[in-house]
Amino acid sequence: MKITVNIELAHSELNRAPQIQAALAELSPSAVVRFKTDTTALSDRIKKAIQTKQYDAVVNELVERLSYPVTFDASLEVMCTVALFSKGRADSGESVAPFIDVVPRLPEEAQSRAKEAIVQRAVAFLSKPRRLDCSRISLLVYAEAIAVMVKKELLSIRNVIGTVVQMIESETSRTAGMTCLGKLVEIAYEATRNCDPVSLSALRAAVRYAQSNDIFLYDVEYIMEAFGWSSCKPALSLRRSTSHHENPILTLAYCGGANCREVVVTSSSDGTIGTWDGVGVLLQNVLLSRHYASCVDLTNRGHTLIVGAVGRYSNTPPAVIFYNEDGNRKAQWQECGGTEPDDASFLSCLKCLKDPSGSRYCVGVRTSSANPLLLYDGSRVTQRYFDHSDIITAIHVPSDRDNVVVTGSRDCSTLLYDLRDPRNVSSMAHHNNTVSCITSCDNYLFTAGLDKRLVVADLRMLRGSTANRDMDSAVLSVSVNSSLQCAVSTLTGVYVINFANGTNVPTSSHADCGGSSLRFNTVCWNNAGNILYGGGEGRTLDLFAPTYDGNVFEA
Repeated sequence: MKITVNIELAHSELNRAPQIQAALAELSPSAVVRFKTDTTALSDRIKKAIQTKQYDAVVNELVERLSYPVTFDASLEVMCTVALFSKGRADSGESVAPFIDVVPRLPEEAQSRAKEAIVQRAVAFLSKPRRLDCSRISLLVYAEAIAVMVKKELLSIRNVIGTVVQMIESETSRTAGMTCLGKLVEIAYEATRNCDPVSLSALRAAVRYAQSNDIFLYDVEYIMEAFGWSSCKPALSLRRSTSHHENPILTLAYCGGANCREVVVTSSSDGTIGTWDGVGVLLQNVLLSRHYASCVDLTNRGHTLIVGAVGRYSNTPPAVIFYNEDGNRKAQWQECGGTEPDDASFLSCLKCLKDPSGSRYCVGVRTSSANPLLLYDGSRVTQRYFDHSDIITAIHVPSDRDNVVVTGSRDCSTLLYDLRDPRNVSSMAHHNNTVSCITSCDNYLFTAGLDKRLVVADLRMLRGSTANRDMDSAVLSVSVNSSLQCAVSTLTGVYVINFANGTNVPTSSHADCGGSSLRFNTVCWNNAGNILYGGGEGRTLDLFAPTYDGNVFEA
């Protein structure tokens, strides 16, 4: 007689498995006993724990299930799939640490089996052949698990570094290796930094080798800066920082060049608009009584200021306010008119169009039913565009193209308008999150967004991109000078990325932002490209000068 029995035990009954097995063996020595795990139910409990951030119950259950050989394999598979290496868990922002903490609580034999199985699974996935420019999204969860295990002292950092070096040295796994190293620096920095000198030397050589690929410019900079390996001086040096606003600076506008008045205008949520000369000396303060300026721009060769103003109170509608330079008082603004866009609840951005009269501009507004781009001549609307499905978050008017406007939106799209033909709208889909800023230089269009991506496209082709850069965090502002040095402001500071060849500026380098501000909401080069203005959380107007071979280029 042959008996086959499939038994599913609740986690509270796992300790009865040996007795059940013995009892069935008494019925027949040839009895085959299979202990089953309800993997669907266990998976649901893990997902609920991640969703509610209540881990104790499910972690205790996993410890118990993994402690028994009969349920080890199925339980580990569920934990790996739903928790350790789950993209959903990572996307929710939840750490893998609570599930890694299961491992040291296991009996010695089960702990060894679990560590070996987890590492083998991670390394097998990370070592798969991939292109250098492959997406890193799927790699991050595996790299995070390895880094947390190092931090918890479950893995030898020396062995992990050896594996990472091997991956970096191979072109097919270099992206995975650099991703793992970045996570080690982020999560297990002390353990990595304190590894033996031989391992660190091999790691440094591998990082230098990866530096030959433009794809890893940010990774190399981040890692070398963390370990103090980089000999490059910051690409920017803080030259002046001037206080004025009581709240963070939201935006700024600059005008300069031949036959133009050089002026910088900053705005803050405190309702003040500061006017500065080109070297950062405050010339005038304008105080708005019922509004604050969410966007500003200069036209008429720096002699006209147009302000997009948002009401401080719910019953105050947004407005566009015009200022001209006061003829009797040099460098002073005098209000000369305004308009309130119909049905607008918010003005998100504003840019002046190329026009000798200085009266034409475009505004992105939010209404009760749409997110239109409005073209104005003075206070009169001349054209309306309704192509974006969400609020317009960026507008750019290329300086060398008379009839072109480029917009970006929270709907992730970038649209290019030819104002000569209202039907001529080109669309670009380079981002998967809000497009936060747009600029251009010659035939190059630069767009960046909250997806951490900086994309450079050819204005003549639009569909393709000529270069992409993944930044460390969401991009708040970009500005590019005539030398194709692109200043990029992220949540952690300002970077300079050089898209030209044959210069001595580091291809990608973090700026020395000083102690006044870590987050710049807005940055802008001057006309000569030798001063970068920045304003943000520090509430100061900061002036940076580029450095070349460690020497500051004096403006």
